[in-house]
Amino acid sequence: MKRKLYKQSLFEEIDQFNQKDDDGHQSDDSSISDEFLNSTLEAYQSQIFISSNQTFSSIHSEQLQFIQGVFDKSEESEQSFDFNITNIDSDNRTTLMMRNIPQTYTKEMIMMEIDPKFKNKFDYFNFPFDGTINPGYAFINLKSKSYLRDFYTYFNGRKWKNTPSYKPCYLKYAKIQHKKYKQINPQIYLQQSSVIKLVQSQKLQCNL
Repeated sequence: MKRKLYKQSLFEEIDQFNQKDDDGHQSDDSSISDEFLNSTLEAYQSQIFISSNQTFSSIHSEQLQFIQGVFDKSEESEQSFDFNITNIDSDNRTTLMMRNIPQTYTKEMIMMEIDPKFKNKFDYFNFPFDGTINPGYAFINLKSKSYLRDFYTYFNGRKWKNTPSYKPCYLKYAKIQHKKYKQINPQIYLQQSSVIKLVQSQKLQCNL
């Protein structure tokens, strides 16, 4: 049961990562629909695939190994997304998930809290807000580990300025790291039936 819940949370966070923000921006160059991985087209466009400048055979192997590694994680691996400031130098992750964002907050309000100290220190921000429901979380990628350390020290456990009575900001590593993903070429993934079948089989196991 725990393993199934872990996989469900993984699919959910991948879906959240790929949603449009309130400006209509996608999280990367691929086109993602609201129903994640419900068709082959969406599967090979998904950001869960990593592309590179390697040969086709190398890319194919890279995709399959990455996907398999994601689903092979045990239920305990959820703890691996907790931020540990003492291990930051040996950890290559730079994308964080900001949680406990007040329901009244807009993207502009979040930026007003981030920009004074961290303007130009991040290269990606996604607040998947459709204009009606505030999801309570956002994704941000810091440009360097030093910025990451400062961002964590400043924001984790910090009260929100406009709603100080609300739960404080909580940071964790995002399951999907922004810098892992480069521009996706759908023509490559059209032929990667083994990758598509693996993702589909994992969803079937979770009854998704």
